[in-house]
Amino acid sequence: MSRIIKVLALFAALFAFTTGTSYAAAQEAEPVQAAASLGAKIASIAERELKDKTRNHEEGAANCNFYSGQAGSGSTKGCKKGWRAEAWCADFLKYVWKQAGAKTSGITPAAASLYKYGKTNKTWNSGSSIKGVKVGDAVVYNLNSGGTYASHVGIVTKVNTKTGKITVISGNSGTGSKYVDDRTFTPDGTVSGYASPVD
Repeated sequence: MSRIIKVLALFAALFAFTTGTSYAAAQEAEPVQAAASLGAKIASIAERELKDKTRNHEEGAANCNFYSGQAGSGSTKGCKKGWRAEAWCADFLKYVWKQAGAKTSGITPAAASLYKYGKTNKTWNSGSSIKGVKVGDAVVYNLNSGGTYASHVGIVTKVNTKTGKITVISGNSGTGSKYVDDRTFTPDGTVSGYASPVD
């Protein structure tokens, strides 16, 4: 055995001994870390948008908002340049996910499109339980039996397994449904499920 091979073998053995894992196991953990970092990135961007007073609200005609303008959908009537008007909770989520590098194809202005997204990408987690829910997930409210309508969607930014509470940031929310707003609560029957983002 050459000296280089011996040194490499020694390093591999030392790595396994000090970490309690093998190199192969460390490689297997990478997708989990990538998913965690995507979720953290999504939460960070959602929190940034929550604090951004230049665009975390409606301005002009009803439902005129920055995020629908970024999506390029909705009406321009009564809105300032670059902003558009439509129900915008899904537009807000799409903007944040896209900024974080998540796949957003299939997400439309309809909140129920996140149910379809979850089903298509095999990340749908049905029901209100927070078991398996991760930071960065979409939370879908009041989905109908056909999966064609939901009343609202938001982004999970914190999960507290001890209290059973989650914190959600969503657009088209808050006072008069005119703001990006946050809410910490115990999910109840109004929560139909969660969709995790994919990159």
